[in-house]
Formats: sequence, structure tokens, C-alpha cells
Amino acid sequence: MDVAEPPLIVVESRASCARAERAEELLHDALAAARAPGHAWTVTMRVQPTAEHVLHAEGEITDELGLLVADRALSVPAGDCRGLARAVGVWASMVLEQELGKRRSAIASNAALQVSPAGATGTAGVSAAAWRESQSTDVLWPAPAPFQKPPPEGEWYLHHEHDDARTLEIGVAGFLMSGAGAGAMAGASPYAIIEAGRGVFLRPALFFGQALTAINSPPVLDAIWMAARFDTCLRVPGLYKQNQGIQLDLCGGADFGVLDDSTDNIELPFVSLGPSLDLRGELGSSLSASIRGVTGINVTSETVGPVYQPLWSGRLELALSWKVK
Repeated sequence: MDVAEPPLIVVESRASCARAERAEELLHDALAAARAPGHAWTVTMRVQPTAEHVLHAEGEITDELGLLVADRALSVPAGDCRGLARAVGVWASMVLEQELGKRRSAIASNAALQVSPAGATGTAGVSAAAWRESQSTDVLWPAPAPFQKPPPEGEWYLHHEHDDARTLEIGVAGFLMSGAGAGAMAGASPYAIIEAGRGVFLRPALFFGQALTAINSPPVLDAIWMAARFDTCLRVPGLYKQNQGIQLDLCGGADFGVLDDSTDNIELPFVSLGPSLDLRGELGSSLSASIRGVTGINVTSETVGPVYQPLWSGRLELALSWKVK
């Protein structure tokens, strides 16, 4: 005898849903055509939010004795109770359909035993619990996929799989410059690169330069230049293998220093604001080489005696850096 009837539907933790009534309606609609193998079979959906800003739902199906037949855990973005209701409804419909088929097959098999000659000494009936224990417990709904980070191609800043950790580099550069007030100058610059995340990094640097008296035009000054610079940069990498590529660094910063003219015993402050552009190549492992162009407006532009500090300054740097972290 076919005892199939609609299952009972229960929705718990309704406060977790912005429109709980609509979610419950969708669950009823999804199960409108479903039939359970017996009386008082129940489909229950429990909803609760999680710390990861998602909604977590547990679907359960129990029989007339209150025994658990099947359960499934599902997750969707926060606020999407309707999506949970649809998913639980589809899963529950599949489980009920299979359970109903198993019950009908068991009833048909039992009837065949009862009418066969061997049936007089065979099984007179099959209980619901024994029937379920004899059936396969196939998984009808795949387990939720583990959370995965979006691929790097989905972000504006292209990075590699192992680029999540903040990096620290130290380096040294040689430079040629003009515009400090003593003609052409050359010197060295230690610096550091401190990553702030998502392609943004900070670059503090110190500069020590000497006037090139052999090539400067009169009046020739014997002068040294000392300064500090702080840049904020945006790194634009390309498609390349890890530690084997070229990046373009777009920076903006300021120089703060002093020009000491020992020939005329004059000291002038030096402040320059402006951008810089780096072309940085990774040489494998942790070593990188860079060529850097810097230009700026000299805020302290003035003339004192033979020292003429123009409005503009410029600098070309060749650098090597080593990743220490």
C-alpha cells in the first residue's frame, strides 16, 4: 500500500533571515511536489550567521519515529536566506524521492515473498528501521566546497601565490644629479623598501654627494650635498615568473637636505618635491636591480654668492637591493 504524503516543514532560527517569511514560502514551494514515504516525516531548516559574514544552514530529514534519515550543511553569503531555502528544498526533494522509491521497492519485495511458496515461512513484514538499515546511504548532495581565495587575475594588482607576506628590502644606489646648486654631483644612497600591501610600499633613503669639480663649469665649487628622501610608491608588476620579472614603480616624495660649499664657506638648505620613476628587474632569488629617475621643484631655490640653486633638480640612480624578509 502506498502511504506517501507531503512532509512536514519546519524553519528554525528565523531571526537570522532578513525576509524569513519569503524564505519559508520558497522552501514550501520547493517541496510542494515532494512526497515522504510515511506519516509525519519532517524537513527542518536551521539558519544561523557565522563570523565569516555568511549564513550557515543545516537541513535535516526525520521519519515518523523522529529518527534522523539524512542531513546536510550549506552556506551562502549573509542575507541570502532565499538561496538557502531553494538549496535545502532541492536537496530534501532528492532525498525524499529516493527514500520513497526504497520504501515502495521494499513493500513490493515483501508482497512478493508473501505470495510465494517460501513466503509462508519467510518474512511477514519489514519495519521502517530495518528497511532503512538495509538500504544504501548514498550521498545525494556534494559537500560544500572549501573557501578559496579569488585568483590573482581577479584583482587590479597582479601578484603571485606567495606574495601575501609583507616584504622588506635594503639596497644601495649610485647617483648623478644636478640642481642642488654646485653643478653636477655624484654620490651614494642607502635605502630601504617597506611593503604596505596591495602594491603600495614606502622607500626611505639617505644621500651623500660630492661636486664633480673636474667637469663643472666655472665658478667651480668644492661642495658636498647630504639629504634624506621619503617616497610613497605604487608598484605595477607584469606577467612573469616568481623572482624573474620587471616592475614599474611610480613614486612621489620629497628631499630634505643641505648643500655645504666649503670653497666659499656657505651652507644652503635644500628641499625638493617631485615624482620618481623606477624600472626594477628581479635577478632571481632575492636580488633586484633598478634604474631610477627623479625630478623635483626646488622649494629653496635661491642664489647666495657664487652658489646658484635653480628651480628644478634631477637625479639618475642605479641601484641594487636585497630582499631580507
